[in-house]
Amino acid sequence: MQGERGGRGMRPVAVRLFLGAVLVTAAAGAAVADEVYTCGFEETEGFTLGALNGQQSWIGNAAAVVGNTAASGTQGAQFTANGSYTGDMFVMGRRYFGNPLPRNLITVSQDVMIDLENEAAWAVTLYAGNTLIHYVLFDWNGNVVVDDQTTGTNWTPMTWMTLTMDLDLTAGTAVVQLDGNPVSSGTLLGDPSLGIDNIILIGDNYIDEEAASMYYDSLSITAIPEPATCALLGFGMLGLAIRRRGK
Repeated sequence: MQGERGGRGMRPVAVRLFLGAVLVTAAAGAAVADEVYTCGFEETEGFTLGALNGQQSWIGNAAAVVGNTAASGTQGAQFTANGSYTGDMFVMGRRYFGNPLPRNLITVSQDVMIDLENEAAWAVTLYAGNTLIHYVLFDWNGNVVVDDQTTGTNWTPMTWMTLTMDLDLTAGTAVVQLDGNPVSSGTLLGDPSLGIDNIILIGDNYIDEEAASMYYDSLSITAIPEPATCALLGFGMLGLAIRRRGK
């Protein structure tokens, strides 16, 4: 009977440890599923008005500056197309994030405004090294193009737009929203297993005499770890709990 009571007495402890592991697993997922990078180009983040190049690890061309046109706060980035049109696209600004984000689901949100239509085209692109994984293009004639597909959605000059990219690197898919409205969903261009390690803002030269600019602000990258990573962390904590209980 004593052994039976002892056995029964252990069951609640095991249940509590198991539930604890589940809670730890959920907490681990919630802890990592947050903003892994944010940038508003604000003074409080270390940015000063003037040339963007080199500020807080951002690489920018000669016409990339931190200015006082912003979607939120007081500062934002401005990229200006210059020179005659050649048909080529150029890197206007780039930010490396180090190693590819080891995540399953990634959301990239940013505010974009383009001042002129029928001038330069602009794109927000995600790369793994030099491999293009995903892009959203604001075409010179007002169309939004996602990964080589025209979406049927138009953009409006001199209007801040919130561009959201929801990427599933396991399934290799992307869902794009503009101001909370779905624009497209489809397959990523590049190998999703490579991850994503840099964001590049691209533009071409203006067509006519009037230079065009893209304004960029409120960049936020949010990531969720792969479920297996959370489970391993949770069960690791369970093992520690059992070991402590044994002592």
